[in-house]
Amino acid sequence: MRQIITFITVLSFGLVFGQACGGLTSINYNGHTYELVEIGSQCWFKDNLGTLLYKDGTHINYHSTDYAAWQQSTAGAYAWYDNDSASYDSIYGKLYNWYAVNNSAGLCPTGWHVPSDSDWIILETYLENNGYNYDGSTSGKKYVKAMADTLYWTSSTNTGAVGNNDYPSYRNKSGLSLLPSGERTSGGFYNDLGDRGYWWSSSQYNSSTAWKRELKYNFSGGLLRGGEVYNTGFSVRCLKDTGAIQTLMNEYDILNINIYPNPFTTSTTIELLSEPHILTIYDIVGNKVR
Repeated sequence: MRQIITFITVLSFGLVFGQACGGLTSINYNGHTYELVEIGSQCWFKDNLGTLLYKDGTHINYHSTDYAAWQQSTAGAYAWYDNDSASYDSIYGKLYNWYAVNNSAGLCPTGWHVPSDSDWIILETYLENNGYNYDGSTSGKKYVKAMADTLYWTSSTNTGAVGNNDYPSYRNKSGLSLLPSGERTSGGFYNDLGDRGYWWSSSQYNSSTAWKRELKYNFSGGLLRGGEVYNTGFSVRCLKDTGAIQTLMNEYDILNINIYPNPFTTSTTIELLSEPHILTIYDIVGNKVR
């Protein structure tokens, strides 16, 4: 006799049968290999995006030293810091305006997306609540040291700051390796290499700006969250989709478990043998729900 459980997703619940990255440690996309890192229930690119092409293979605009074209463009565009690909591309990737982020052709590979403002909040909440604050606390937003790469940042003497080599066990503890890749301003100029990193979200702030995240070498608290005009050039990280619940099991019996459909979006059926089993449900932040 078998037990049959039909699971219907409510809000943002997901079944965790495997790792967030599905066992992958890297992915190749448009000629670049990106290392991956699992943080809670999320799977992130460990590198800034560097693609010249959208997901559908079309080219992203490049305005080079044409500052007016960058400033006036309402189409997706990218840049290398200081227009110097030889010095900066392999380390920092590219800087994209938000029109590229929002382009229907897709900036990240299939199965991945530019993180929304909510996705960033999930990451930050997880780090704060799960021992990534540099002082070991679980409040106070002291997790940025754990997000930043140990290289390339300007030095700081501020306690717990990204650019300070204190608390060595917490430096890049998350493995996300955020970099001080600077920005291309809405006027086309370049600022802040080594001092700051900026990353887009896919979420609009208002009709002319979108949500961003910012990290500075002397920060010791949380990421700065704010709105920025669309034609500013920021770095991009890709995040693995979780709209369909992914598992490492196929649609037939493995270890006496049958799950169908798999993956699923709104509901699935789990078929078990009659002996006792434990089903644990986690929310999208990684906290046990039941």
